[in-house]
Amino acid sequence: MNVRFLHNHIIWIFCAVVVMAGAVFFSFLIGRDMAQRYAPLVDAAMEIKLEATTAHLILDESLSGQRIAELSDVIRHIDQASWYARVMLKGGNNQKGTFLLLEEPELRVLVEESIQKISLFRKLAAERWGKGTLFTTTDIKHVDFHHTFDDLISSVDQIETALQHTMQNRMQKFTILQLVLVIVVLVLGAIAGILFQQNKKKLQHARDEAELANKAKSAFLASISHDLRTPLNAIVGFSEMMKEQTFGPLGNFHYEEYASDIRDSGHILLTLIDDILDLSRIEAGKYILVEETMDIEDTIKASVKMLHGQADTKNIALFDHVAPQLPHLHGDQKSVLRILNNLISNAIKFTPEGGEVIVQAMISKDNGLKLQVKDTGIGVKKEDIAKALAPYEQIVCKDFDPHAGTGLGLFLCCNLVDLHGGEMTFESELGKGTTISVLFPPERVIPRAINI
Repeated sequence: MNVRFLHNHIIWIFCAVVVMAGAVFFSFLIGRDMAQRYAPLVDAAMEIKLEATTAHLILDESLSGQRIAELSDVIRHIDQASWYARVMLKGGNNQKGTFLLLEEPELRVLVEESIQKISLFRKLAAERWGKGTLFTTTDIKHVDFHHTFDDLISSVDQIETALQHTMQNRMQKFTILQLVLVIVVLVLGAIAGILFQQNKKKLQHARDEAELANKAKSAFLASISHDLRTPLNAIVGFSEMMKEQTFGPLGNFHYEEYASDIRDSGHILLTLIDDILDLSRIEAGKYILVEETMDIEDTIKASVKMLHGQADTKNIALFDHVAPQLPHLHGDQKSVLRILNNLISNAIKFTPEGGEVIVQAMISKDNGLKLQVKDTGIGVKKEDIAKALAPYEQIVCKDFDPHAGTGLGLFLCCNLVDLHGGEMTFESELGKGTTISVLFPPERVIPRAINI
């Protein structure tokens, strides 16, 4: 049986190595493809601007007597700009390398429009040269020439920006794919640790190496590796103890506690992944609010109830004070609950034992809705507030676990509030506590129905 376990374990390790090697190789291929496809296209857009600007400069300096040149010199640069634009549509190569053709339809339309503008610029440049002198600023030809040039440069700038935006979007989607692959491998590692405990040291070594490789691939993954690993280790450890029946046959009260810990660790993992994916959706502009009319008092009480256990563990008093007859709020209830959970959890985290956290709701001065979370915690220096609100940043304090959380909580809250058209303010005094206020605009406030 042990031989079979060892054999299966070796097979699993081999499969895991193949998966990781495939992921790394796939990462390399995608990165190379991005560089080969988009970098030359961005360079081509820059060359179009350079050639057009050079042609404009030669023409002006020649007509003003500052340079001796021929019309052919001007036309050569304009034609070179046209060549770069056309090669973006059909692909090609020159001394700078190979250009892959542009595939995105909307970008091809922009390039085709630029080619038309280059042709018009060429025609106007020839007409201007034919006159032999600089046009006056009031001459219609002067106006048309400069307007066409400015329009061409603006159009190429738009192409360059669109190319960079497209490349960033694709890399962002690829980063999410990498994250999913990493999480899958980590989960498989946890399962393997339960099934093949006799060789857990080898599994741990392989997993550690995989984590190191993943950290090297992305600073983003490095910032959350501890948070992913901690609950996974708890799941593996408690599962192994249950499998080995450390406290006797299953049914012992210890196992109920371990099962609860495994469940809690799973919830922590799910929360981390939700934070990461929600941030990706927000940054990509694809986070959709599912709006409804909610009773904000019920939402606050649900959040407070959910986090009472966390507060009780530190002997922290957690209260909620909601103004009477508070109107309803129109928004995404899941997002509002997420905001409250993050703010309250953060307040509990940085409040010493015996402290106090208060959640309040009231009408704001502009007749909007104001949510407020106050704590008697350690507070934050004024110069550190921006850091606390930035993604992946955490305030370091020797009395608190620096790895508790991803550093995304407050940043996510800010973005979710922004999506509702609201504002989040952060007030804090070192050693005295912190107050975070969320202000929803008046148009999201729905009066309560009057019961007669």
